[in-house]
Amino acid sequence: MDFGFVLKKLIATLILPPGGLVLWLALGALIAMRWRKLGLTMVWIGVLAFYAASTPIVTRSLQAPLEQTYPPWSLTRMKQAAQQPKAIVILGGGTIRGALEYGGETLKMYTLRRVRYGARVAHQTGLPILVTGGRPEESRLPEAVLMDESLRTDFGVSARWLEERAMDTQDNAAFSVPILQAAKIDTVILVTDIDHMPRAQREFETRGIKIIPAATNYQASAPITYRDLLPSMAAFTQTYDLTYEWLGRVWQSILQILH
Repeated sequence: MDFGFVLKKLIATLILPPGGLVLWLALGALIAMRWRKLGLTMVWIGVLAFYAASTPIVTRSLQAPLEQTYPPWSLTRMKQAAQQPKAIVILGGGTIRGALEYGGETLKMYTLRRVRYGARVAHQTGLPILVTGGRPEESRLPEAVLMDESLRTDFGVSARWLEERAMDTQDNAAFSVPILQAAKIDTVILVTDIDHMPRAQREFETRGIKIIPAATNYQASAPITYRDLLPSMAAFTQTYDLTYEWLGRVWQSILQILH
């Protein structure tokens, strides 16, 4: 077990929603026993924060700046770029254990949508694929192996390179870059979720690999309806992902300053 990885996940759970909001509400309730007005104010702030974090309209507002920074990838724009990519890199996003219908293990939705989009880009470009992902969920098989299996079985392409050690985004880059450099590749199409793209791009580019972003999971441009004001689990999950990536970028900047 990688205790650094576990500690990082634990800290994120205590800070980010829902864990952080639960702690805030509990603290407010305790304070209300001694200082009623202050404690109730904290509780109401927590309730409103829960509501806001659960509504699609808030989630889309948080994601909109990223979608402006990273417009959808297109073959035409890629062909006009000064440097042409020589490979596609697809980043893992986790696995599911206990998936009996898939023999015990399969890809989380984050990974599956990246694999699906990476396969689409591969069909359009004909470029070879590198998949990267180790055993962050303590799975039996490395994530990269499951990604390659899905590419072959579900989408009719296969990975040329499998990086099977990465536990996080930093590892994705640290372990993939030597593989790419050995193949004399200096520019790649990077496939990951749009909220993950800034952190992932930075990790690869600081190691000398030029990135052409090919993000997935765009949501901000969807038409607004009354349902966007109603709480939903999907919106809450996306809020968690966005705040997790914001925290990750802060931590990434701190590490780079320290080094």
